[in-house]
This record gives sequence, C-alpha cells and structure tokens, in this order.
Amino acid sequence: MKLYNGGLPDWIRRRYPVIRTVNYPKVNIPKVFPEHVYKNINKVVILDIGGEALRRIGEFHRGDVIHIPLDDLEEKYTVLPKDKKIVIVDVMGKQENIAGRFLTMKGYTNLAEMAGGGRAWFKTIRVNEMERKKSGVRPGKEKEKVIKE
Repeated sequence: MKLYNGGLPDWIRRRYPVIRTVNYPKVNIPKVFPEHVYKNINKVVILDIGGEALRRIGEFHRGDVIHIPLDDLEEKYTVLPKDKKIVIVDVMGKQENIAGRFLTMKGYTNLAEMAGGGRAWFKTIRVNEMERKKSGVRPGKEKEKVIKE
C-alpha cells in the first residue's frame, strides 16, 4: 500500500477513482466563532476530533470537552449528549464538516463547527486569559472527559 501525500481532496481533484461506502447527508452545519463559544462555555460540549495533532498546539482546560479522534468517531459517538449543543473542533477546521455530517446521520441536530478550528480557539483563550489576569477574575472549575484513543 502506498500513501498519497496530497490527501483525498487532491486525489479527487486529479480525478483518480474513489469508492464511497457511505453517503453522508448534505447538511449545512453552522459555524460559531471561538469568542461566542468562550462566552457560552457552560452551555456547549466541545468535541475535539483533532487527536494528537490538536493536543500538540494546546489543551482544552475550560468547559465540557470530549476527545474523540475523527478516526474513532464511528465507534465512540454514543458518549455524546443529544441535549446540549456540540461544537466540533479540529486543528485547522477542515474536517469538522465530516464529523458533523456523520453525527447528523446518527440523529444529532444541535451541532456547530468551530470557525478557524483549534488554532483560532487557542488564540482566543490566550487573549481572554490575559485579559482575565489583568482584571483579577479567576476561572471556575470545568470538567473534561477523555475518550481513550
């Protein structure tokens, strides 16, 4: 087996054959900006699908976070709540739609994608944490769930 460096999008652009085994629904999952998520952190669940790549640029320390790499989502998605908005985030915001389409197919309706991905989130956190330190406000205790990879 050979690996193709350009990834699947480049493979398709070059018109190489692709066999689709699942037809995911075409859905428009709304994008939310990191600032909005930060302000509403106790009302959402952050679904980190980025795995190790996302953890290399930062850790989520606020809010209700569930870590399920995209490759494991099909096996572990049932731990996600259906009664809260789920904000999907990966490193660059490129694969959130894949996860959202899969979750829509499984009956999840209250979904959003993090605009800008994890990089934008961590930039927002750094800015807000610096402002909080200046003002002397201390963060509350939030919970985090880790689904082992």
